[in-house]
Amino acid sequence: MGVSAVLVGALIVTACGGGAPDDGNRAVASGPAQREAEPAEQAVGQRVESVERQAAEQDDVDPLKLCTCAEEESTEQPQEQAAEQAAEPAEAQPEEQTADESFRWTPRESSRFIDFETLAVNAAQVPDIAWNDSQRILSANAHLTPTVQVHTKVGPTTDLYFTDYAEAFDRAVQFWAAVDNPTEYIVLLYNFADLPWAIDELTDLGLDGQSALGPCTPVTCTGANSGVHTVEGVAVGVFGIDPADSWDPYRYGPLQIHEYTHTVQPAPWIGGGNHPQRSVNRSVPCWLMEGQANFVGVSVWSTDYDQYIALRTGAIFGHRPGNFGASSNDYSVESILMYYENSVPGVCIGKDDYNLGYSIGLVTMEALSSIAGSDSSMFLMKSIRTGATFEESFQLIYGTSWDDAKPFLASYVSAVYNELFKR
Repeated sequence: MGVSAVLVGALIVTACGGGAPDDGNRAVASGPAQREAEPAEQAVGQRVESVERQAAEQDDVDPLKLCTCAEEESTEQPQEQAAEQAAEPAEAQPEEQTADESFRWTPRESSRFIDFETLAVNAAQVPDIAWNDSQRILSANAHLTPTVQVHTKVGPTTDLYFTDYAEAFDRAVQFWAAVDNPTEYIVLLYNFADLPWAIDELTDLGLDGQSALGPCTPVTCTGANSGVHTVEGVAVGVFGIDPADSWDPYRYGPLQIHEYTHTVQPAPWIGGGNHPQRSVNRSVPCWLMEGQANFVGVSVWSTDYDQYIALRTGAIFGHRPGNFGASSNDYSVESILMYYENSVPGVCIGKDDYNLGYSIGLVTMEALSSIAGSDSSMFLMKSIRTGATFEESFQLIYGTSWDDAKPFLASYVSAVYNELFKR
């Protein structure tokens, strides 16, 4: 039995383990945290617009991490965004944490890892190093017993187009098995007609039913949102299902891994007294939140390097700077450095350039993974949980200050963009 099982109208709770679900289980699909562009030759002029809603500020409201998408040509906002967005104020600071002296970081060694100074000369090898490391971690964790339970339900009138959802969740849980995870992951998959059902399901579980609106516009449900909803570590993933999305290869595995990764990001804060989702949102830059989830989604799902490159290319073409207010040809080092500077924890969610985390963030994470491993960024979050700043944690994990590393990373990202767009 795999990590998830599904029965329409009933909640199945399965112990986590390896392998695929029984053939009799109904397959579960999902909509994306972003609607990835088609492969490069088809992607020009297309865009996915994903909107991240910041956690509610009131202590009595469970804050979520939401990634909602809509077509580029649509002028309708998702219902969650139509309400006034509760973005954190500019002066928001990471919540005070109690130092966890048990956290120690020992850099993992590999003969293939490179360093910041040689990133440029090794640029052609970086994607392969990063993808291979994700596959190595996936294989190395096969013997670990997952600690999370995945509960999945499909709306009563929802027809699904992806049949390997359980395998995708299995891979996500296995990849992150060596770090903190949520205690449970409740997954709802539904079309627009089943939206009232989804609201009722969450309400009946004592959760915020209105969060089911997150992946929906006034006419369809097509996005995906995941985050930790309770201080005890219960996570929720809501996936909108629209047959019009079935062309998108990102929805066939990478999306599910992306969304589960969003539930692992707050996990170090579980049990710490503050709300885990609010804590991570106020502590971690947006480029890292979405870049990590997108990189892990495509690198863990891809069983060969060519598949990884195709999905990676789609993400880059689908989230170009020109789609978010900047010049479509501005992939300069200076522009990327400015994006890093503007990605301020607690205030970057909901900004126009948030969506660049899916592309610039992905390529940045690819570079960092070739330096310290594909899971290194999650240990950076664990360091932040101890009370260290992002900058202090970056120095600890990567052995170089963030200020010194940024120019090397921006130069690599700029080179990748310019090569793909042949400027």
